[in-house]
Amino acid sequence: MKQLLLIRHGKSDWDFPGRSDHDRPLNDRGERDAPKVAAALQQRGARPDRIVTSTAMRARTTAAMIAEEMSFAPEGIIEVND
Repeated sequence: MKQLLLIRHGKSDWDFPGRSDHDRPLNDRGERDAPKVAAALQQRGARPDRIVTSTAMRARTTAAMIAEEMSFAPEGIIEVND
């Protein structure tokens, strides 16, 4: 049976007021938590066929960190414009 997992991006950094919303990076907590989310998914037996992400920096970074933790090829990440 197919499953759809929706994962929100990690916590983003608001320390750069001139930066657009699209260009906001993850903050320290976001960078720390993304691999934990991947580990929890693996413990539950989740194995993605593909990862689809927004082109927003915080979403792309979260997707890449989860993919790396799960040994998922980065070429399998599909970016979709907002």
